[in-house]
Amino acid sequence: MSVCIPIGFGVKYAVTDKLNVSFEISHRFTTTDYIDDVSTTYVGIDKFSSPNPPSVAALFQDRSYEIGTPIGIEGRQRGFSKQKDQYAIAEFGISFNITSYRCPQAR
Repeated sequence: MSVCIPIGFGVKYAVTDKLNVSFEISHRFTTTDYIDDVSTTYVGIDKFSSPNPPSVAALFQDRSYEIGTPIGIEGRQRGFSKQKDQYAIAEFGISFNITSYRCPQAR
């Protein structure tokens, strides 16, 4: 679990009394470097519980085997740990007002 700090903006427009459309874009800064599980250096394949056949964790720590020779040599740099992960999202939305509420009149 990690903290993230969102910075963004959004707009919402009422098309009719019951239908709304919206758009939001946000950039999120995190306090971790492990959202994508890439940081520091490669772990040796022999450090995983089952080397033959390799475990899912061992296969995911170095997926370069999918396109050729694996590059994950133990101790080789795998990521830049001094820079924390960040991500951006963009959303389009449609919402419906099921009922309407009117404030009572002031007396």
